[in-house]
Parts: sequence; C-alpha cells; structure tokens
Amino acid sequence: MSEANAFGLGALLDILEREPHLTMHVALWQMRLGASLVSLLRGRGILRECDRVDWYPCLSGLDKKCRCKTLPGRQSPNHPAVSRCGRASDTCRPTPLTESDLYTLTISRDALVRELCHAFGVTGGVMAGDAGFAEVHRIGTLQERPVFLACVPATTGFEFWLVSRGQAFVMVPIGSGLSDVTRAHCAKGRPTELISLEMVLEVNDNGLFAKWPLEPDDEPPSRPSHSVPVLRETPAYLAIEAKGRREITSTEYLALSSSPVGYDLFLDMIGVTKGGGCRASKKTPDGAVIPVILSRAEAVVIVELVLAVHSMRPGEFRSVAAIHVVKILERARHKLDICFGRYEWRAIQTLRANNGGAKAFQFRPPAGMNWLVVTELGAVPNAAMRSR
Repeated sequence: MSEANAFGLGALLDILEREPHLTMHVALWQMRLGASLVSLLRGRGILRECDRVDWYPCLSGLDKKCRCKTLPGRQSPNHPAVSRCGRASDTCRPTPLTESDLYTLTISRDALVRELCHAFGVTGGVMAGDAGFAEVHRIGTLQERPVFLACVPATTGFEFWLVSRGQAFVMVPIGSGLSDVTRAHCAKGRPTELISLEMVLEVNDNGLFAKWPLEPDDEPPSRPSHSVPVLRETPAYLAIEAKGRREITSTEYLALSSSPVGYDLFLDMIGVTKGGGCRASKKTPDGAVIPVILSRAEAVVIVELVLAVHSMRPGEFRSVAAIHVVKILERARHKLDICFGRYEWRAIQTLRANNGGAKAFQFRPPAGMNWLVVTELGAVPNAAMRSR
C-alpha cells in the first residue's frame, strides 16, 4: 500500500468513526483522502454520489467560505465545465472540471460492509436492528461468532455495550477514547475481541484487504493513548455488594465489570470516561439498563454513603465539604437511583428529622436488589471506611 493511500485510509477511518454520515464535495474528499484513493473508493462504491452541484469549493486557501461557480467549458469535451470565482476580487484560479468533479459524495455503509466482509471472510449477511446500540450493526458471522461494525466514538454507553457482548468480534474504525480497561477486556483471545480497522486494514487496486489475524511479529506497537495496562494479580480495588465487601485483583475487576447489565445499580470508579467521569448504570423496574456518568465528586459521595453502616448527615461526610453534600448527593441520586415518589427512592433514602434538624441520607437497598460498587483501595477517606 502506497504511503499516500495509507494516509488517506487512516483519514477515511477517522471520518467513519467521528462523522459517519458526512457529505462533502468530491474536491474536499480529495483534499482529505487523496485523489487516487477517492477514485478507487468511488469505483468500489464505498464513496457514492449524492447530488450534482453547480458550485466548486475554493482551493486557494484564502477564503474557506468562497464557492466558485461552475460554467460550461468550451476548451475540451473531457471537461464539460470550468470553475469561476464568484467574488469580485477573482482570487480563485479557473479550474477545468470533468463530469465526475461535479458531485458531492458520502460513505455508503452497504458498500463498506460488503468490502469488509470480503476482506475478513465474514459470512451470513447484515441483520437489521440486531445490535441494540445506535450506529452499531451486526454484519455477519466469523469463526462461528457474530461480527459487529461499530462506527461510534467511545462513550460510556458504548463501552458498557462492548464489554457485555460475550462471544463476538467488534470492528471499530480506530477505537479512539476507549479506556485501557475496556481494551484489556476486549484484547486478542478474549470472548469479545476488538478489531481496530486502523491496525489491520489496507487497500490496493482491487479494494480493501485485511492483514488479520495478526501474527505476534506483526502486532503493531501500541500508541500511548491505546496502551493496555499490565494486570497485577495483587489486590488493587475494593468491591462492595449486597453480601459484603472484598479486595479484588485487576483480573477479578474485569470479570465483575464486564456485565453491568446484570446489576440493578452499578458504579465503577476505575474505568473512567475520556472526560474523567465515572461509569455507572441503573436498571429500571421494566428491566431496561440505563448507562449514566457521574462526576468524580458525585461518585465519591455515593461510595462514602454505601460504606457507612448507618445514616449520615451532611456534616459527617469527609469526601466533600458539608456545604455541598446535599446538592451533590441529590444530583447523583437522580442519575443513579430509581424514584418511586416525591420522597421515596429505591436505594438511597432521605431521613427527615422530626425536630427540625438537618436531614440525613442512608444507602438502604431493598432485599434482593443486586448491586455493585467498585473503587480503588483507599479512595475514600478513612473516616468513611466503617465495617458493614
């Protein structure tokens, strides 16, 4: 694969992950991917024509808002049009245009899937509405495992979806923003295996082809943002659940956090999001699992309350200043808990004082509720580490 096409393919995958429905003038596609790759992708149907337009982008670089007019060309039958600057200053050079230069283009998901299936040997065909997550599509079967194409940036909801797939291959254009924990959980040989197209996909005159599976000597070096941590087998985290609390290793953490859909309430202070938030989820009475993101302050307050053996007034919290406790805790509760009435919640209760004193809060889930909180050892002030 030529260096120019390698660069252009990387740009295409970046667009596919961030702006999968992008439509641009063919000249702008050529600027981002290279003219030769655009021609090849159009020939394979991966870039398809949308509209024939009567304008041409200014390529002088002087004015990004400038659009040249296209006028009938008279110098050559191979160039039926020519671009002319639409401004009085006439800063853009006239450009002879072929018929193929007069269209906007977008990515054809159907053609892309067809090419990927051919490149990887995926069979079975696309199953509409099967993935259960927006912009994720099941495209077939490989090695008796379902294959998904996920054209989405990393979000908490997507990472929850990813780690709970079970036996599956999940293709992502790049996978930028995925946490190290998620990458480790979906590494080569794991039940859910992540395939980064950026690492294995190439292009030649015949279309796309995949250098997959990678041999050990061909494994690409990990980039700093995509590095996979070395999993220590000494206890590193604290798991708190209905039956008590225990110290767990990184491997045990991956096993526990891989299926958040199994919990009525789940809070993970380890696998933080790209923006620094904490992953969490709640299950509604009808069984729907809703992923949420808590700020660090919201998560720490919840963990402190969970670890407490009794109710706590605002002044008893050690994780945040007492003046902010009520606001932060109520905001976290609205995200993570289920409200059954004006003052009734499923797990995080408000206890109102009869003598006009400060109200208190208590983590008191009902019997039979399945919940899990995972945090780092020593992440919560010692004053809150009461035995249960």
